[in-house]
Amino acid sequence: MTVDEEGFPKQSKVFEGNVSEPGTLKDILDGLKKEDGMFSNDRTIVMDAGIATEENIALIRKSGYKYVVVSRKKSFEDTFWPETDEEKIMLSDGKTTLGMKLVRTEEEAFLLCHSEAKEAKEAKEKSILSLKEQRFEEALSAIKEGLEKPKRQKKYDTIIERIGRLKERYKVGNLYTIKVEQTDGKATDIKFKKNAQAQAKEEAIGTYVLRTNRLDLSGEEISKLHRSLSTVEESFKTMKGNLGLRPNFHHTDTPTIAHVHVTVLAYHILAGILKS
Repeated sequence: MTVDEEGFPKQSKVFEGNVSEPGTLKDILDGLKKEDGMFSNDRTIVMDAGIATEENIALIRKSGYKYVVVSRKKSFEDTFWPETDEEKIMLSDGKTTLGMKLVRTEEEAFLLCHSEAKEAKEAKEKSILSLKEQRFEEALSAIKEGLEKPKRQKKYDTIIERIGRLKERYKVGNLYTIKVEQTDGKATDIKFKKNAQAQAKEEAIGTYVLRTNRLDLSGEEISKLHRSLSTVEESFKTMKGNLGLRPNFHHTDTPTIAHVHVTVLAYHILAGILKS
């Protein structure tokens, strides 16, 4: 669904299931251009990190649109950001403070945001992640210790398979660099440590980076544009539960699309309420 700067829906489309989210952007941009003057090239596309691949950002530029997106890049050099204190603004809920640092280059502006509300939410998620990491490391250590004990499996291929199953079970394997040493097809040692991705994930709690080619905007204006996307996302998240959009038990396309559009129609009403 595409909305205007006021949050009102302008068009919507249901894609086939199991379609890669980044791959849908071209269809969306083509749809924008077909709108009879509703969207012009001075419009700004606001997207989350799921769609904001480098290829898609290049596609937006080629299409002549501006963009505000959540950067997929998680870590920046400390020297990239100014040494000045964060500029702080109070969000519309009157309770949450957002800290910001803005950097402009010749082609883009980058806004480092620190959200107290996001930090509180991610702190809970981090505790769950830490428990998974602890259990993953304990399981790796148990396999490693078994390499020094008699009658334990030491075949290299089997050890690799066991580590693969641990990665699948705990979903944190991408945060570790793991090296299995071998001699004549038998594993002799397992070395593991957290990698740069894990460090960036731990340091980024409560923070995110927005990037845009709207060099005319202030940090607060960039953040406000991005929050318009958050409003839509939160609205649909709520309605999916309250309106029963999911789970969807239909078996053919027509009732499935009709079911989805109940929520789209509900958002039309909600947009007016939010604006009033």
